[in-house]
Amino acid sequence: MIGILLVAFTVFQALFAPKQQSDPTLTIQQASYHLPASIQTQLSLGYNNLIAVFQWFSFINEFGAKDVADQSIPHLIQQLTKITNSNPKNPAPYYVAATVIPWQAQTARPSEPLLIKAMIEFPDDWQWSYYRGFNAYWFDHNIAQASRLLELSARKQNAPPIVLSLALRMKAKSNQIDSAIMFLQSLIRQHNDPKVQKQFIQQMQLLQTEKVLRQIDQALHTLPRRSFTPDDLVRLQQKNYPLPTTLPDGGEIVMDHNGNIFSSKHPKRFTIFTHAKKNGSHP
Repeated sequence: MIGILLVAFTVFQALFAPKQQSDPTLTIQQASYHLPASIQTQLSLGYNNLIAVFQWFSFINEFGAKDVADQSIPHLIQQLTKITNSNPKNPAPYYVAATVIPWQAQTARPSEPLLIKAMIEFPDDWQWSYYRGFNAYWFDHNIAQASRLLELSARKQNAPPIVLSLALRMKAKSNQIDSAIMFLQSLIRQHNDPKVQKQFIQQMQLLQTEKVLRQIDQALHTLPRRSFTPDDLVRLQQKNYPLPTTLPDGGEIVMDHNGNIFSSKHPKRFTIFTHAKKNGSHP
């Protein structure tokens, strides 16, 4: 039956397809031909998944032969939307929306409706909220939205550990360390697996260490004249500031030659990676 439908669909495409035009100014939208929805439905006898297969092959045929840079983003979105309307459970169009479009458009906004739809169609899948969170941060510099979406992704049962780390670091970047600690505490309560809990506890130690270091940073900024050497820490102690001898991660306070403090256990502070070209772009 499926084979007959495929042949019938191919024949109808040939019968209804417009004759080739030689006008070099013909646009992608003008050259693209699609059977009316009513005919497609009749040919597939209501099998929308079959329509989606044809639409996907048509999409690959049209866009696979050209550089993405030459494509119209609205037209690309339109074609992907048609495919997901025919078969909303096909993940391939959503992957294109999550990866290809934001890098070309340099913004997450055009692909948002499709990724929201993916989250609805695949409610237990961590990937779609992760893609939305990453794109919100990387392209639109929306740290608040990225933090919310990455937390949503990290709560999914099958989310890899890196997603949790990114969610916590995003909260730390947006000065929501206390919120990140509460989030992590809730995850610890929900999971009884000792191995998983051990990972959570390690993340908790990093978060708590970052919180202490930031408090010390603020105290250092109150010094009238900084030497940007360990002498600044001595001066804080002389002002009766309670410097801890051991940080929550088990390390000691270390200061580099630029006056930046960190833990002897973890030389890198608990923050999110920022691409060199993005430095200074975030609000």
